[in-house]
Amino acid sequence: MNTTQLIDDLSAVLRAQIARAKEIQKMPAEVLLRRPAPDQWNTLEVFEHMNFEQRGLP
Repeated sequence: MNTTQLIDDLSAVLRAQIARAKEIQKMPAEVLLRRPAPDQWNTLEVFEHMNFEQRGLP
């Protein structure tokens, strides 16, 4: 894979992630904060974890 193709692929993935984030942003807080089970994370906790991991934070 050449550099141009790699950048194009990464750009497409980023655009899709942004579109998903915008859809999630429209969801009510009650839905975003609901845990599927007491020992499972809610949607916002998952996003927070993904952002920390992406940045290399604990």
